Amino acid sequence: MGKYKNVDDYANQMEHTAKNFLKFVFFAVMGVGLAALMGVVVKWLWNGLVTDIFDLRAISYWEGVGLFFLAKIFFGFGGGGSSSSNKKKDESVRGLVGQEIHEAMQKEFRSEYYTKFPEASADQEADNEETTTAEADLSPPAEARTHNQEEEDLYDQWWASQGEKQFEDFLKNK
Repeated sequence: MGKYKNVDDYANQMEHTAKNFLKFVFFAVMGVGLAALMGVVVKWLWNGLVTDIFDLRAISYWEGVGLFFLAKIFFGFGGGGSSSSNKKKDESVRGLVGQEIHEAMQKEFRSEYYTKFPEASADQEADNEETTTAEADLSPPAEARTHNQEEEDLYDQWWASQGEKQFEDFLKNK
């Protein structure tokens, strides 16, 4: 017991080791049971659907298990990952390229939007000029204005200019 200070430390370590071993055995048994169950499910689905739809032969249980594992190899083992794995994905080349594409698409959308609706561009420029440095730190940036709010503003403008007349015409024709 050289690395343990007393018998209680040794007992706690052994209890911890035993719990970890039991967890491992439990999850191993559950994994094998799930694979066995999924073999039955894949066989049942294949024989019930694929044989009729694509006129292929029926498969055995072991072929169903094999297809299940083949699908897991091709499509992943799931789990969703933790926040640290999501952070790694965001920092990966794929994540960085995706972020660059997203920013380029946003820039293109904004330029097309402000071309179609120049008054929105003028409003944004006026908003940018009015905010001071202190206000900019406390208030959200002008880009944070939601698309829904912009749509509501445009709808209100349209309704004020044409909507009421068209609605009255609609009611007359009904």
